[in-house]
Amino acid sequence: MSEEADLSAKPKRRVVRRFAAVAVLLVAAVVMVRGWKVDDATLEKALVGSWTAVDPNDPTFHRREVPVTREQLIFRDDGTLSYVVELASKPGTPEIDLWGWRVRKGRLYVRFLGEEGTGQWLPGLAFSVSEKALSIRIKSHRPKRWVRS
Repeated sequence: MSEEADLSAKPKRRVVRRFAAVAVLLVAAVVMVRGWKVDDATLEKALVGSWTAVDPNDPTFHRREVPVTREQLIFRDDGTLSYVVELASKPGTPEIDLWGWRVRKGRLYVRFLGEEGTGQWLPGLAFSVSEKALSIRIKSHRPKRWVRS
């Protein structure tokens, strides 16, 4: 009788192992297709700090046609963002704009807080962030790259 119990237990173990293997493959496939999602609070924490543009003359953000020597983003944990642009024609006198920022559903939202600002949140920007690098994509432009400074 114990021999019969052992024989019936083996197929059950095989089924359980196969089921576990299929479940692991299914989860891996979903993660590969959809990407590993990080919650918004973690992304916000990763953004806090100072970031310097790799190519400050790329006008994706500053929209200036004159040479730019420095472009910097300073994310603060209070939801404010300083955008600093220093023109080659005015060294030592950077232009600083104050923005609000937040992350929702994995996208970066900003709004202008200056005197002429409406206070409305602009459409969300796709971005990726790591410990040392930040990439922000504005629709129909190549990603703007930043490094932590």
